[in-house]
Amino acid sequence: MRKGNINRGVAALLCFCMVFGAGCGKKDEPVINKEKKTISEDDKNYVYSLSTVDDAISNERNIESFCRNGDYIYILTSEYGEVTESSVKRVRLKDGTAKDFVKLESSADCYYGNIACDDAENIYVTKNEYQESFDDEENVEDANTLIVKVAPSGEVLWEKKLVEEDKSSNPNSLVYVKDVGVVTASQSGFAIYNPETGDGEMLEYGKRSGNEEEYYYERSLFVLRDGELYLQDNDEDWNYRISKFDKAAKVFNKIENAYPEGVYGGDQLNPGKSFDVYYMNSDAIMAYNLGDAEATKICDLTASDLLIDYVRYIYEKDNGNLIVYASMPSEDMGLYELTKVAPENIKDKEVLVLGTVFINDDVRKEVVKFNQLHDDYCIKIEDYFSDTYSDDMEGLEKVTEAFNLDVTSGNTPDIFVLSSYIPYESYINKGLIEPLDSYIEKDPDISLDNYLPNIMDACKRDDKLYMIIPSFYIDTMSAAKSMVGDEKVTLNNFRDICEKNNIDPTMMMGYSTRDYGYMYYSRCGSCFIDYEKGTCDFKNPAFIKLLEYIKELPATEAEDYDYSQYETMYREKKALLRSEYLSSFEDFQVSTRGYFGEEIVYNGYPTDKGGESYIVPLQQLAMSNSCANKEVCWEFIKQFLSDDFQDTVKDRKWGFPISNKAFDEMCSLAQEPPFFINAEGKKELSESYYGIGDIEIKIDELSKEEAEGLASFIKSVDKVDQSNDKVSEIIEEEVGAFFEGQKTAEEVADIIQSRVSICLSESM
Repeated sequence: MRKGNINRGVAALLCFCMVFGAGCGKKDEPVINKEKKTISEDDKNYVYSLSTVDDAISNERNIESFCRNGDYIYILTSEYGEVTESSVKRVRLKDGTAKDFVKLESSADCYYGNIACDDAENIYVTKNEYQESFDDEENVEDANTLIVKVAPSGEVLWEKKLVEEDKSSNPNSLVYVKDVGVVTASQSGFAIYNPETGDGEMLEYGKRSGNEEEYYYERSLFVLRDGELYLQDNDEDWNYRISKFDKAAKVFNKIENAYPEGVYGGDQLNPGKSFDVYYMNSDAIMAYNLGDAEATKICDLTASDLLIDYVRYIYEKDNGNLIVYASMPSEDMGLYELTKVAPENIKDKEVLVLGTVFINDDVRKEVVKFNQLHDDYCIKIEDYFSDTYSDDMEGLEKVTEAFNLDVTSGNTPDIFVLSSYIPYESYINKGLIEPLDSYIEKDPDISLDNYLPNIMDACKRDDKLYMIIPSFYIDTMSAAKSMVGDEKVTLNNFRDICEKNNIDPTMMMGYSTRDYGYMYYSRCGSCFIDYEKGTCDFKNPAFIKLLEYIKELPATEAEDYDYSQYETMYREKKALLRSEYLSSFEDFQVSTRGYFGEEIVYNGYPTDKGGESYIVPLQQLAMSNSCANKEVCWEFIKQFLSDDFQDTVKDRKWGFPISNKAFDEMCSLAQEPPFFINAEGKKELSESYYGIGDIEIKIDELSKEEAEGLASFIKSVDKVDQSNDKVSEIIEEEVGAFFEGQKTAEEVADIIQSRVSICLSESM
């Protein structure tokens, strides 16, 4: 999700807690439209081909930074060994030719970090020197940061330390600006250095005073096509802004409405020729001029069938082609050229539309793989969270409305990536989602026996398989076994268990305030809703107890709140239940050997009768009943069940695969000492640590009993997270009257019961 005006806590919760539920909206009867689609003429305008810029970067070298001047880009590289050797390569944009330009003086105790270049091809770099000193017989490393000017011949013209006020900072941005000088930005502020002498001065603007309240500055300097200096940074509320440098006053003046609608800053900004700025947005390269109302799409990577993991820099050539420093799957970072394909040269294909709200990177990669393998069909991603919508609650509700409007008006996507913004339980009830059982039965490559039964069962409704969950994690709460034994902590008995263990009931789920109520409504509160039947039970006495519990919590965080002091509260037996997201076998060690320091049990979130843990899908796919070519649609969905995809999930060690084979291999690997595969393809032992407060936990292999016990728990979880943003919002709107003493908990619960019932009935 982009950085914007949405509350950061709520944004995180949307990512983790609001992933798969049913929204509430108007009850409309859908229009079924099975008309086949083809590539639109508009989409053809964003298709590019990709080629490698030959010999630009050696794979043995690490890329530190780039800069551009005229028709050349300059690349600061380092090669690590006993002595770090650094040099500058120059790449000519017109033909992609590269050559070693300048070799920098190297030693064992220095490295170069930033680069800038002037019109005479002189190079400016930041140099960090480390010197050992002794203080009270302890070895201490002191760092000196310098700026060095190097001629094209390699001669060092001058070398100067940072100005006094900035000497403790390491500049994160360095640019050369004609008629201004060499400018640096750091946490301390801004400095300008004379390009002839190296003499520097610290600007009063942006200088950080000793008594200033600390927050993180993310400062980035760049020169646009007008030759002027600009700054992108953030304020204390994490609102990004762009400012222009006033040479006379030596200050940066904020540009009002610099960003187009839906662009909030924080991205790598790449000055261009046709546009002020290029940037990477999900699966497209976009561009805009400061003050534009909307950003302009330049290259759609998915429509171009390009599988690019990450784009770090973008440079525009005179002919409009783009040079990008990017990484491909299973390849190192490299320089590539993107060339626009003439629309008339693009073959017409039958199009299947994949509808989603926020594109998942795994899904995007599988779309590209599918498109590369098929000559007559292609999948187009329709991400309903476009730059049209703001990323606050109102904007997210509009996303759901837009999706529903397409479904009810006959513009239904062929493939759904299901989420809380898509009321899929309603779609299932209305027959809009195609059961997948018959496709699996006819497919010789797929057998349900090869996948985790609890996950496949969670994909069923009325014994029919309506969706696929290719990978997942578990959302649960853990507790020390010595404190709870075999008893489940519930909303009915938690006070008794807390009293038995001398724990303040308000610390039952760790340090909390009423602001955390959103999580409790999403988790504990979800047990009072049956989404399949469209009913709820908020008059339940257990829900009343939940409201009474939350009322006891502090209204807000204390001003001197320090999270680190609460990291050890479980080891010290000051708290009972710890919320955790189980996404790897390592997470088990972090809990047992770190947070608790003893054997744990997975209690789950307290409900009225027990504790509940949830399957949280990392993807969840379904087929539309109105799809014009369902067999082709199935070919795409089954990619997520393939050994290739499941092994990818296993190998990255974040999130669990659903195939028995990959999951069992993951369990077996957890019983081996940590290792990595070296350049020769052999296992090499490694060490991994996790810090909790002042405690450092070494990640070792699990015992067979531990690994199999965790695997057994994961396989026992049978409920999919159906936290609902709209329902939680209703609860939050009503509980204030109870917290402020205006209504009883029972009266508030009655209102919530009525409102949620209406909401659920509208969505069914």
